[in-house]
Parts: sequence; C-alpha cells; structure tokens
Amino acid sequence: METPTPWRVLEFYSGIGGMRYSLASSGVRAEVVEAFDINDVANDVYEHNFGHRPSQGNIQTLTAGDLDKYKAHAWLLSPPCQPYTRQGLQKHSADARAFSFIKILNLMQNMSFPPQMLFVENVVGFEVFLSLKLFESQLTVVFGPLSISIACYRCLIHTTSC
Repeated sequence: METPTPWRVLEFYSGIGGMRYSLASSGVRAEVVEAFDINDVANDVYEHNFGHRPSQGNIQTLTAGDLDKYKAHAWLLSPPCQPYTRQGLQKHSADARAFSFIKILNLMQNMSFPPQMLFVENVVGFEVFLSLKLFESQLTVVFGPLSISIACYRCLIHTTSC
C-alpha cells in the first residue's frame, strides 16, 4: 500500500501553534512548510514548541507569488477575533484587524497554486459577517466550476461552533 504524500500546510496567525497541534492530533500526515504571526512573544513560544520560528511581519505585504512558492495543499487560518466578538466594537470587516484576512482571501484568486483546503477558526458571530461572505465568494471564484473544469458543481462550506 502506497503511503499518501503529506499535506503541505501554511499556517496563518499561528500564535503558539494551536491549529498545528489540532492538525497533528487529527492523524493527518502533514508538514507545516511555513507559519506566519506578527507577535514576537507568540513566535518565541511557537519556536520552542516546534523548532521553527514563524515568519514575522505584516501578512498584508504577502503577494500571490509569495504564497505560490509554498505549493501548499492546505491553509490553517485563525484570524483576529476582536472584530467579531459580541462584547467588542463589532466593526467586523471594517476593523483594521480584519484587513489581513481579507487580503489573504483576495490573493487566492491570483494564485497559480491556490490551496485545496482551508481550515478557519474564529469566534461565534464570525460566520454572519462580511468576512465570511467574502470567504464564501472567494471559494466560489477559486474553487468554482471554471477553475476545476466541471459542468456541475456545488460549493460546500461547513461551519462548526462550540
């Protein structure tokens, strides 16, 4: 029996590596080829946990070409939750902390090698705001019938809350 090729994974907003730990505990064979986080302290902990320091800086400066070079099968995304919390200002996608997530979604349509899978984690309420609607529309553009050359297509988006 042939062993499947491990997924190549990009981890955005990596923090201390919670999404990476979840992926590892799922039993999926995966290799995180790069992680991204702007927080220096979180990157220190991530480096301690995994032996690799995430790329530090504003991910809004990334280009489609930057992301294409990783040829990642999957992306793990845990964008800032503050724009969507019920107790916060509820600016949603107008909050500057949401801009990087929107930028990443917009980059997908210009990529030669977009991810095949996206795993997004956020707070209850995220699913009803513009960022999720933009997320859904980008999935339709990137993974729609024209991009995968099939005549009958249905985009499925599963959201889970706890």
